[in-house]
Amino acid sequence: MKVDKKSLIILVALLTGGNAQGITLQQAVLAASTYDSELAAAANLHDAESQKRIQGFSGLLPEISLSGNYYKQDQPDASYAAGVKRHSYTLNMTQPIFDLAKYATWRRADASADLADITYMSAQQKLIQDVSNAWFTVIYSRKQLATLQQEKRAYEIQLNKVKTALQVGDGTQLDIDEAQANFDRAIAEMLSAENELNNAHINFSRMTGLPAEDIREDNMQCLFRSSNESLQSALERAVQKNLNIVAARHQLEEARSDIIATSAAHLPVVSLQASYGGNWSRGENENVWDSIFGTTNKTKNTYVGVNVSIPIFAGGRQLSQSFESLSRRDQALQLLEDARRKTIQNTQMSWLGVKNGLEKINAYKRASESAKKKLASTIFGKEVGLRTLVDQFSAERDLFKSMQELTEAENNFLKQKIILAASTGDLDYSTLDTYVCH
Repeated sequence: MKVDKKSLIILVALLTGGNAQGITLQQAVLAASTYDSELAAAANLHDAESQKRIQGFSGLLPEISLSGNYYKQDQPDASYAAGVKRHSYTLNMTQPIFDLAKYATWRRADASADLADITYMSAQQKLIQDVSNAWFTVIYSRKQLATLQQEKRAYEIQLNKVKTALQVGDGTQLDIDEAQANFDRAIAEMLSAENELNNAHINFSRMTGLPAEDIREDNMQCLFRSSNESLQSALERAVQKNLNIVAARHQLEEARSDIIATSAAHLPVVSLQASYGGNWSRGENENVWDSIFGTTNKTKNTYVGVNVSIPIFAGGRQLSQSFESLSRRDQALQLLEDARRKTIQNTQMSWLGVKNGLEKINAYKRASESAKKKLASTIFGKEVGLRTLVDQFSAERDLFKSMQELTEAENNFLKQKIILAASTGDLDYSTLDTYVCH
């Protein structure tokens, strides 16, 4: 699906103009469509390759040309004229009647133009996938950092408490060491998360030209739901619509056109040729002798005929080219099969990734709830003397770890959904609306 650049600019202006609530995923992708240099280069290449369709078809149409000349011939030794001026023009037309090579050229050009369409669609799809991943990565990094900041504050409070308790004789050095270790680890992980968030911001801004700080974090809980589509249905759609498979089909069509072209080298070429023209000459200093010797003359001519060219022997070059084209056709067949197998594999993996990812999200949600209950029970047990402060620290670590794992599982699930949409050929600008909770 090729999107007009001017339309994209208007859409971006409408969607981002006066946007006080932040950048949505749709706005980010549309902005990248006008900002990304790689996509712009792909668009220019598409426009160039699309011209091959016209160039190939033009070989089946007549060729018309007009030629003319003018020159002066001096005759210094002639007694009846000093020179002669000659003029002529010719209008030529050639129309192929039977030329299999020109037909093959047109057929190959048509396949090349179709391949250019698919190549550009692949570039668009890659941009959508990359920007979506970058957008979700920013949100994921923010959540991870927020969790680690919360963990760091909790350990800081605990550290202050155990230090105060030790001063009044109600604590141990082991409690302080444990709290200090947890606090230091939380700071180190928080710094690492800050670095990852900064990298995510840089990557997002590079692709879109927009500040990642303005990304709006919508409620995405509606995205974490199961799909009723079966694996077999996804595979059937992938085999039909996957862009890598479609591109391989067009490449196979190019190879088959080359076979026709090399076969045409053994066949005659028939063309219709016609021309119309005029010639005239005039003596520079005309006199009576010009009419006698014919230095003034004017003629017109018309020519219509059929030209037949039959190849006989070309040193074996044509036969070798035929063998070459057959081998390249077989190569294209194998590449098509390879694209089909890889697509099936990627679709299976991403479909299972989505299915298992949703199960992991639900499992981590239950784990987070259990960790909260465990922490509450541990705190109560500590108050009645059944648990120690170290047990409480361990329960807190489990809670924060389950929160981070849940965030990571949600991020991986969304990325698997994008990969699955790309594998089945469904990832385009219109599908971005499915990644928004209304």
